[in-house]
Formats: sequence, C-alpha cells, structure tokens
Amino acid sequence: MFKNLLDDTSFWSAEGQLSDVVLSSRLRLARNHASLPFPVNHEFQGHAVVEDSLLQFVNKSKFSESLKFYKMSDLDEYDRRFLRERNIITENMENDEQTSLVYDTSQQFCIQVNSGDHLRIQKLCSGLEFYDSYGKIVEIDNELNKYVDYAFNDTFGYLSAFVDNAGTGLKASALLHLPVLSTLGTIFEVKKMAEEMGASFEPVSGDQNQNYGSLYLVCNRKSINHTEPEIIEMLDDIVKMVAGLEMESRDDYSNDYKNQLEDRIWRSYGILKYSRSITYVEALEYLSNIRLGVILSIIKDMNLKDVHDLLVKIQTAHLLKLADRPLQSLMDYDIFRAEYISSVLK
Repeated sequence: MFKNLLDDTSFWSAEGQLSDVVLSSRLRLARNHASLPFPVNHEFQGHAVVEDSLLQFVNKSKFSESLKFYKMSDLDEYDRRFLRERNIITENMENDEQTSLVYDTSQQFCIQVNSGDHLRIQKLCSGLEFYDSYGKIVEIDNELNKYVDYAFNDTFGYLSAFVDNAGTGLKASALLHLPVLSTLGTIFEVKKMAEEMGASFEPVSGDQNQNYGSLYLVCNRKSINHTEPEIIEMLDDIVKMVAGLEMESRDDYSNDYKNQLEDRIWRSYGILKYSRSITYVEALEYLSNIRLGVILSIIKDMNLKDVHDLLVKIQTAHLLKLADRPLQSLMDYDIFRAEYISSVLK
C-alpha cells in the first residue's frame, strides 16, 4: 500500500476544475451505528462491533475487490504519519490505536473507523470536483448502509456526537492556494465574505498573521438544516468566488509589479535549488512562490504536477520513505529535504 502511494502521484495531476487555485476538494459523510454509543471517549467498548460490520463490507460489498482493512495498532508511527500527510486519516487517528481504516486501493475513497464517529466516508479529488464526488460518495454510502444500520432521526437527520456532523453528516471542503490575496492583505476581506456565506476559512499552516505557503481550507460549518445538494452548491459557489478573486488579483499584480514578482519567484527557485538544509515551513513558502511562477508561465520547465508532488513529499514521513539512510534528527530531515528538492529541480 505505502509503496504504491509513494510512487503514485496521479492525485496531483492538476487536471481538476480550477486547478490553478484549487489543489483538492473533499467530501466526507459521518455515519454512526444505531445500536451503539458514540466513540467519543475511552469508555467506548464497541470498537470490535464496528470493525466487524466494516469487515463484512470489505469482504462482501460490490467494492470488495479493491478494499483493504487496516488497524492503526498494526501500523508503526511513521506509517500512520504517512497516511495523515496524505489526508487519508486524521490527526486523531494517527494517535489513537483503537481506530482503523478501510482503504480503496484504486484510490476512489476511504472509510475512517471509530474516529469521533463510528464511520466517516471520505472522497478526495484533484481540483474542484464536488458534484462528481457526490455521486460516488452517495453510491458508497448506500452500499455501506446494507451492512450498517445507521443512527437516524426524522427530526435531526443522521445522528452524531458532534453538532457540526448532525443532519446530513456531510462535510465538504476545498484546499486553495491564494498567494496574491495573501500578499495584498485582502485575504482578510475574502475570509469575512466566505464566513458570511456560511463557510469556515482557515490557513493550513501557521495562523492568520503568518500563513506559510498561502494555503487555505474552506469548508461548510454545519450540515444540519440543509440538504446535501444545498451544502455542495453553497460551498461550490464560495470556492468559485474566492478562486475568481485570486485569479483576477494575479493578473493585476503581475502587470503592476512584474519585476518584484519575478524576483520573488526566481529567488525562491534559487534557494530551493541550491540550499544544503531547509525546514518544512521554508520549503512550503518557497514552493508556493514557484507554484505561482509556473501558473503565470514565469517558470516554463516545470508543471503543476511537479510542484504538487514536492509539496507532498517534503513532509516528514514521506522523506523517511524516500531516503536511503536513517533520518534521526530534525537536521537530518532538513538536509535530506534540501537534497531531494534540489535533485528534482535539477
């Protein structure tokens, strides 16, 4: 599994809709067993029951040929970190050996087991692909429901220990690259507009004052009192609005500040190409500039797939699997990160 994931960069093909701005989009459905308490604390004793129902799904469902079941307790800390870096599992799952994972080896979807909710079905796509993903995740949900009796209430919808997951149980999100809005400082106005329209809008690395890489996650705040199509339409509109503002700002900025922009991009390229040691946040920031340079055709000998591949593989667990030597200290990782980036750029 891990060898295939490390080699397979098809997810980062940058062929999805609005891929200049939207790196990925995700749909996640939260579902719980009707006869079990929610798995929200260490007193929960139903892990085995939930896992047994998932094994039935893995072995007998129409998706069975491509499904694998993994207990987090059977994976070492680096394999769990690797899965989190790929957004296949959550930070909670990385640190909780009572959780488990159903993974589709054709990389169509995964199911997170006993992580807050009994089941969370997740579909991750390149670019903005909410509508295509929705048809697939509904098909998975209907098939899983044959093996699991869902907790459902006519008034509140699908039940969960988390208010944000009650109702439809749908969480839609998109990962956006917004370097020019961040540079101009208008990102705060954009955040306010998105939140007023019903979304949360948060930086991925750092905080509002110091965001490394200009990456932002936009998602719906609640799934109750709205239908699934309404949630998808709302978030799709918000993402398209933000993407439009970023692309318009890129055009204006590249015309008004051409020399400063090109200097920033080529300095970033030079630092990454010739550094002997570099931290993750430094590399993230410089790769953000290079990604903008590729999109604006300032850098012509790279494509978005190359940049996206680097954005993933400079993370800790990925570096460890790529290295041909042990990496023990932070300095070891910083040195190998610089070596790996330099080898790709050359």
